[in-house]
Amino acid sequence: MAARGSGGSRDAFASKSIAPAGAPTVALWSVGAPAAAMLSRERANPSLRLRHAACASPWHTHALAHAPRRDDFRAISHLAHAPTIGANSAREPVMRSLAAAILLAASAAGANAAAPAPTREHFAPPGMEAAYHDWHYTPALKVGDTVYVSGIPAVGPGSYEDKVRRMFGALKQQLELAGATLADVVELTTYHVQPTDATSFQREFERFAPIHHAFFADHYPAWNAVGTTALLSPGAVVEMRAVAVIGSGRAPKADIALPKAGPKAGPVTPPKKQTGAGLAPTAAMSVARS
Repeated sequence: MAARGSGGSRDAFASKSIAPAGAPTVALWSVGAPAAAMLSRERANPSLRLRHAACASPWHTHALAHAPRRDDFRAISHLAHAPTIGANSAREPVMRSLAAAILLAASAAGANAAAPAPTREHFAPPGMEAAYHDWHYTPALKVGDTVYVSGIPAVGPGSYEDKVRRMFGALKQQLELAGATLADVVELTTYHVQPTDATSFQREFERFAPIHHAFFADHYPAWNAVGTTALLSPGAVVEMRAVAVIGSGRAPKADIALPKAGPKAGPVTPPKKQTGAGLAPTAAMSVARS
């Protein structure tokens, strides 16, 4: 950056970082002596590097080539409150303002440098350790407060409804391993192998949607439903993946008006209301198809 002082081009401010790649830097200005000799003295005495900012022109550019340290802040603070001396007194208000700006920038750079990286934890429920060690994927991955659950197939004995219900139960188990709940789920993606067109997809949802609603009774997550020709797990009728944000389900808000009377909006006709063992009445819904 560049700014012009009262003395014309000789007083032009300029900064150039000489810090290693990735290191926070704070640009400073030093003046007077040849640059090489000044750099030598500054390396021996870090506070001198900062005091040079209060001298007169011509200006030479230097920078802190390291993350800001405590002695840098002390030196800048001393400069901002130093008394005026001799011929440089006319420049002192400007230099004090500059020193104060540098102190603020140094504080911000230090805070950013100290920000911790998000945590990353891998989870596998009992019996699924091979998913991580042999198949090289993580069933449930927690990054900060976000939990990513890999695809869970609806497989095993019993009816279509039995398989899908076990799939949702497995989702609940994997979320709890990572410290989340079903209420924290913000996105679902389901893959369905039986539908071959829009009509058969609607028949699929007449069976699938009531089970979904039994586990997500309100404050529904975002949902993508995808038709596919095959799934990796033999005999799977559906596969589901999910994303959850821990704590997001504690105080959800959904100020969405009830639909007006008339044709239903959405690409899919809402499923019929059903009740049954372990199932609650369904609500009107629409599902996006890919």
